Amino acid sequence: MTTFDHDREEAMGAQQGKPIDPNVVFGAVMRRWRENDRKIGLRKAAEELNVNFSHLAKWERGERPVPADMIHKLDHVYAADGVLVALHNLAARHDALLAISELGYSPSSASEENHPFYEDGDNMERRALLQLLAALSSGAAIPAGALETIFSRTEHAIGGRDGADLEDWEESVFEYGFLYVTRPPGSLIGGAAADFVEISRLLTSSRSPDTRTGLLRISAQLAALLGMEFSDIGEKNASLRSWKLARRAADASKDRELQVWVRAREATYAFWLRRPGPIVSRLVDDAIHIADGVPSASLARAFNARAFVAASAGDVETTRAALSDLSRVYEMIPDGRRESPLWSFSERRMHWGQAYPSALIGDTARASNEVEQSLALCPADFHADIAELKLLQALGLTHDRDVTTGLDTAIAAVGQSPLGASRRRILGQIIDALPREARTLPAARELRALTTGDGMA
Repeated sequence: MTTFDHDREEAMGAQQGKPIDPNVVFGAVMRRWRENDRKIGLRKAAEELNVNFSHLAKWERGERPVPADMIHKLDHVYAADGVLVALHNLAARHDALLAISELGYSPSSASEENHPFYEDGDNMERRALLQLLAALSSGAAIPAGALETIFSRTEHAIGGRDGADLEDWEESVFEYGFLYVTRPPGSLIGGAAADFVEISRLLTSSRSPDTRTGLLRISAQLAALLGMEFSDIGEKNASLRSWKLARRAADASKDRELQVWVRAREATYAFWLRRPGPIVSRLVDDAIHIADGVPSASLARAFNARAFVAASAGDVETTRAALSDLSRVYEMIPDGRRESPLWSFSERRMHWGQAYPSALIGDTARASNEVEQSLALCPADFHADIAELKLLQALGLTHDRDVTTGLDTAIAAVGQSPLGASRRRILGQIIDALPREARTLPAARELRALTTGDGMA
């Protein structure tokens, strides 16, 4: 019996009452296309995919789910002609519908006896993850209780297998930072949620204090990444749930810079989601208090968020003070740190951080200069960041009453990249800055349509 046949029999074991593991099924099909069609070894495939060899081996054995953002690349490298993409989508949708019908409960009315928390934990989390993936692939609302199930183990572990490979997990989180700024909004949710489930399992069983601390750090970063992604696709409740857990995990790790980072990031995304100013300010104040004056990229983000809130409220004095604090902290951030865009506060981001509040308070000359400097430093594949900077140009032009050029620039920018939370809010501010007589122009109506309803291209 071949390895493929063995995995196929294991995956089809449901005929004898054994549940189907979609990861095993997908991994077996992956292996089939690599070995029979491409006829290449695992290491050669890993090189072509630009992934860690051990990660690829675990995917093919069904030990870890394949990140959603890798499916199309796998299909191409394995010459599967769309089979792997179709199988992934079919499994997510079909199994999620099956799981929902099998669960047959309402989270608000379920009793302790029949609540799915008392099912086998692995199956319960698998089902919840499939529900989440199915909802995202079809554009439906995230099922009630799915995030509750995915996050539950970590929440119960906070106040897991010892020997967990923390270095590999840190590398995965590092990579997510680059993927976040180059991939469409929401595309990392499947992979990040799957990784979060695995980290939760390790955290639950871990007994080593050092390992637990490392796993809590990774949990906090993954939950924050989910919070960012959910914000970008307009899933406000899921975003709030993710940020709450990110804060708890960061606090449990007792890593001060991580605690500052989570709150500064959460404050920024709370601002993009138009949450009340006092809520955003409280997160900023907490971050600055925890930092206790120690300069870091995270503290710089906190002062930047303070400038956002003040500028949107028209408080010019507080805005300028916050931007001054931002410049001061930025100059003291240690150099030479190897950080992903999730963690770092680069020179490019510094100019962006100065440009946006300046545009809001009407300092359009400074805003324009800062945008130009940021664009000059922006990598060509950071499409979302480039679109965001173009929108800042449009905002400045609109404040200067160059309505036609401003609207044309905004229309061109939204065509370059799908809209995330930040770009949707900036679009709304461009519309708000238009003279009343210009708000009925076709371009203005087109932009307004993107800020209402789903608001995503």
